[in-house]
Amino acid sequence: ITMSAQVAEVESDPALAGPSSAPRTMGSADTEDAKDSWTINGVPFQRRLQTLTVMIFTAGPPIMGLCFAAVGVLAYLPRTRPLALAYLAYTYAFDKSPSTGSNKSETMRKNMWWRWFSDFFPVKLVRSTPLSPEKKYIFGYHPHGIIGVGAICSFATEAVGFSALFPGLDVFLLTLPVNFRVPIIRQIWLCMGLCDSSKTTFKNLLSRGSGSTVVCVIGGAAEALQASPGTLELHLNRRKGFVRQGLIHGTSLVPVIGFGENDIWDVYQSGALEPVQSRLQKLFGFSMPIFFGRGVFTYGFGFLPHRRPINVVVGSAIDLPTIDPRVYKEEACLEDWLCKSEEGRKIVDEHHAKYAEGLMKLYDEYKDVYHKERTSEMVLV
Repeated sequence: ITMSAQVAEVESDPALAGPSSAPRTMGSADTEDAKDSWTINGVPFQRRLQTLTVMIFTAGPPIMGLCFAAVGVLAYLPRTRPLALAYLAYTYAFDKSPSTGSNKSETMRKNMWWRWFSDFFPVKLVRSTPLSPEKKYIFGYHPHGIIGVGAICSFATEAVGFSALFPGLDVFLLTLPVNFRVPIIRQIWLCMGLCDSSKTTFKNLLSRGSGSTVVCVIGGAAEALQASPGTLELHLNRRKGFVRQGLIHGTSLVPVIGFGENDIWDVYQSGALEPVQSRLQKLFGFSMPIFFGRGVFTYGFGFLPHRRPINVVVGSAIDLPTIDPRVYKEEACLEDWLCKSEEGRKIVDEHHAKYAEGLMKLYDEYKDVYHKERTSEMVLV
């Protein structure tokens, strides 16, 4: 069976996302739940290409290690030392592109490699309602999952047709700044339009004017530790920074749910390990879940993700008010007023609650279409 990523436009009426357009779920034949199955013979070449791209992507940590080693060797050799040192100086001292998005390349985003990658699951992007290119947006993506595959395919590539569904929006996906400390491979992230999740980045990207869009994975690394199939436990209640940034830069907030993001890997959870994992996550800024899935030639065990669909549904925009500068004239800036004053915190809490309400509404509207085999309802913590 060959599955390809589909670009779908689904209006607010859930009936338009009926059975004919709904993807196969975890129980389908393509999900590789037959644990004793092997994939040595009889697999179409196209599917082999899909598996190859996912295998290379999943091998990110050792590839990052090789990148460090390669630059180290070049810096050690006398003939290549000047070039290597110049590259390192530029990367760590002078390059501002992780906060400006200046290296974004449509050629990289439209590369066929990403289509093969997204077709593996497959990933589908669903538009619940049109978004005006005359506004600026902060998309909140949920959940984080292990890696955030749905967010990468939908917003860092054109594999599922973001520009066709949302014409006029210039989108950038935000990630941890530490990802841009890896030499060589960082250039790929930058060409895909990934930027670091700093306040400077919000300012630089959202000051471009109409159509500027940034995507934040709100739950962050902490959510990866609870990324169990069939569940959606979202860390949101204490995550209010994106609301403040929206108020500062005059954007609208848009909730996004990646149905199936938590289903593509199985996660080993242990009460004994959880304190250690949480401690490491706070120390390094990223989490270390113990996950497993399928192998290259077997469905039984491995570290590749399962072929299970991810359906990324983009919700309706939640408009934020424009705050009169006279209101916060006693503070150094609007951000200080939003953080320190009682009135400012009240405004943030009010619109954070509206965002949470919009997120729950989006879930309730599409859960029976794209999350049929859930083991529990979505929970905000």
